[in-house]
Amino acid sequence: MNFLSEECNSYGKGIQIGEGEFIQSEDNGEVLYCHYKDNEIEECFRKFEVIYKEKRLIKRKIDNKEYTSAYFDYILKVPSENISKSISANYFIL
Repeated sequence: MNFLSEECNSYGKGIQIGEGEFIQSEDNGEVLYCHYKDNEIEECFRKFEVIYKEKRLIKRKIDNKEYTSAYFDYILKVPSENISKSISANYFIL
């Protein structure tokens, strides 16, 4: 799962519906983009141990226009007391 950073080109474009949330019209439909601050996502992971966090900035040109995509990637560890007996792995990539 990718979490968009506020450094992404899509930040601030379209109709703002919440903090960091924008609806944009694309290809005959609407797309919701949610952007996060550097440590904002970790508030949702309180029950997990953050093993790895990476912020990726990807720059590319499309039709001679430069775009920047900015993502947060996480690897989390589920504490053993929270693992169901049916789950064999204790690492998840989100």
